[in-house]
Amino acid sequence: MQSFHDEFRLMGEAMAPIFIVAAICIVLELKFSWRVTSGISYRWFQGTMLVLFGWLLVALILPGNALFFARLAEANQFGVFATSGLPMLVMICVGVLALDLTAYLIHRAMHLSPALWRLHAVHHSDETLDASTALRFHPIEFAITAASQALVVYLLGLPISAVSAYFTIALLFNMWEHANIRSGWVPYIVRAAVITPDLHRIHHSSDPKDHDRNFGTVLSFWDRIFGTLKTRPEHEELAFGLDKQAPCQDQSLLDLLLGPFWAQGRHDASQGQSGSPGSSQSTKTVEFR
Repeated sequence: MQSFHDEFRLMGEAMAPIFIVAAICIVLELKFSWRVTSGISYRWFQGTMLVLFGWLLVALILPGNALFFARLAEANQFGVFATSGLPMLVMICVGVLALDLTAYLIHRAMHLSPALWRLHAVHHSDETLDASTALRFHPIEFAITAASQALVVYLLGLPISAVSAYFTIALLFNMWEHANIRSGWVPYIVRAAVITPDLHRIHHSSDPKDHDRNFGTVLSFWDRIFGTLKTRPEHEELAFGLDKQAPCQDQSLLDLLLGPFWAQGRHDASQGQSGSPGSSQSTKTVEFR
């Protein structure tokens, strides 16, 4: 079995296409922007540093990444699919679905738990939504997500090809759905199946009622199944960020790293029904000082 260092080297090589996509997104945002924005270079710096800190934290607490655990399950013949005898293509499809459902559930947990919301609020505090927002996750949230995904990979015994396929797709979608580009040209049949920038912008709305909508990473039917899909915003002019949140341009990297620990947070769950689009499931306010 390869060493932990080799696993992260391989992951770094797998991430290379993502940085290429990031560069393409920047060009597309400059040429076909949905809104005029500023401070692009600083937001990319912040996001890149947060991801690097996240990787370092994962390296400290886990023996390897999701690919490491896929190889470990394969070597030990452990997990539901490791001894199933199913065709590889079937295992890849089921694995992609399982990991995308895991991502949906993790995302919902980040909104439902007051402690996890403080971490996830770093992502939602961005008042200018663009592809750099795809990197804007607190390192502890990054580590929690990585550990949860690794556990699912190992317990299910997902093959390496399924894990590689999903994370490549998910990273591409994560970059695209945050991008500051127009997506009205996307065919309806595609928009009905996957998360698009238009759908994900609603989730990032500054209106707390929208925070509990459109949790999906790749596929939108998880939101359809669990009643969290919202296709149209409450207001034509969407505003992003959090209530009582200082402009993100004034937030330093240190603020984003330490803010969740000195933030004055409130997370009040409502008793309303969760199934109807536009209903408020919870109200959350986090103010960074």
